[in-house]
Amino acid sequence: MWIIYFILLSILVLGLAPFNSFGINIEWLNYHVEISLSFFIISILLLLLLMIFIVYVFFLVKNIPKSLRRYFTEKQLHNDTILLLEGFSAIYQQEPSKAKSILKRINCEHEQIKLLKPIFLLLSAKCNEMNNNESALEDIYQELQNIEGYKIVALKGLIMVRMRNKRYYDALIYAEKALSIESKLSWLLENLTIIYMELGFYSKSEQIIKKSLKYNFLGKEEANIKLVKTYIAYANQLINHSNSENAITMLDNALKLDPSNYNAVATLSGIYAQNNIKEAYKILFKAWKNAPSLYLANNMLSLYPDYNVNKKIKLLEKLIDQAPESKEGYLSLAELYISESMLPNARITIDKLLTLHAPDQYTSKLMAIIEVKSQSNHSTIPYWLNKL
Repeated sequence: MWIIYFILLSILVLGLAPFNSFGINIEWLNYHVEISLSFFIISILLLLLLMIFIVYVFFLVKNIPKSLRRYFTEKQLHNDTILLLEGFSAIYQQEPSKAKSILKRINCEHEQIKLLKPIFLLLSAKCNEMNNNESALEDIYQELQNIEGYKIVALKGLIMVRMRNKRYYDALIYAEKALSIESKLSWLLENLTIIYMELGFYSKSEQIIKKSLKYNFLGKEEANIKLVKTYIAYANQLINHSNSENAITMLDNALKLDPSNYNAVATLSGIYAQNNIKEAYKILFKAWKNAPSLYLANNMLSLYPDYNVNKKIKLLEKLIDQAPESKEGYLSLAELYISESMLPNARITIDKLLTLHAPDQYTSKLMAIIEVKSQSNHSTIPYWLNKL
């Protein structure tokens, strides 16, 4: 800048050189001074330059404290940023004690840390979470909730803290608050499903599961499993409140999604068994056609406690005819024969089963019982016992 001034001054002097013959007379007291015009102008310019220089130096000196503050502020901000990065690195490497030590070195009172406050709080939250410091986590998420753009993150933290402590009513308050802000969040809908199930709000749980399915957060199969669980739980709640009619509706909904669900079948047949044995049998028989099991066979037998042996045998034979390739019918019939001491019939039934399926643990157990009770061939008992 000063070089520019010097060049301009030189040009001015050269430009005024022809006017050196003109002079300026200055009389003051008894003194008389005569100077050339060019010298006078140069003197004025030099004086102006001097004044400008003095003013420049003055402001430069005046701004030194401000410049120093800015320098140290930027340095502090840089150091805090590096520390935050080191803290997250320590968290990633599962070193909570190191992260905690780094947090203590960050100057939270520094003005510029406000720019990094959300990041600092997130790091603090993760560190306290790894150290199982629940009270500190609560304070951090409450503070983070007041920072624009981090409300959902804070609400998620508050929800998770409460769910870990099984404080589902408190968790519900924050979960529904988050839902009012943003409804398309996979983690939120998943946690709401759990919360509603734990609190017994099954109709709301159903709505959330269907919403998750709509947003493709859940696959069809997974959604159906959750819905079946919800319907069965809801049905049991209704039964406890003597509302069998709506309980039947819920169980029917469950069986539409999973026709062979044992819990739904047993509960529904149990309701009908109180005053409609025929309908209870239909439900069990339909489930048997979908997925035969000893459980269903025994339930059907329990519907008719007054049946004699022959009627029970016919009932089980009907089940075998319905699913001739399934071993459950044969096993159930063999068990009936054993309980009635009809051991030859039991042996014949198991022999038929062995022509269809290789012996498993349950079949071997029944054969061992038959041989023990019949006491006819002791040599075969160890054979079947060894297969257990």
